[in-house]
Amino acid sequence: MSHSSDDEKRVAIQKLAFCPSSGKLLVGGAGGHVTLFTFESESGERNVETSVMDFTACQEGLVWNGLEALTVKSELKWSKPSYQPLSVFVANPPAACTSLTVCHSQL
Repeated sequence: MSHSSDDEKRVAIQKLAFCPSSGKLLVGGAGGHVTLFTFESESGERNVETSVMDFTACQEGLVWNGLEALTVKSELKWSKPSYQPLSVFVANPPAACTSLTVCHSQL
């Protein structure tokens, strides 16, 4: 499956935030996605929690003609210690993430 340069641009990282207290990493992307990562010291698998923030629902009569929101693979397996996604938030319509902050008491 080939990917266009537009597809590649949509998965580009725009913003990063790291919490040294909890070790959590927050990554915001160009395609309207924000992913919360946690460090996993052993191999494992899990389903990634996904939430869609639908901004078109509160705009009566809005018809979005741009790109669709990104889709997320929900099943995840890893074999080595590494950062793994815990949850993903996807904006609809997709808009680049312009700022992030992370607070360990809320993670």
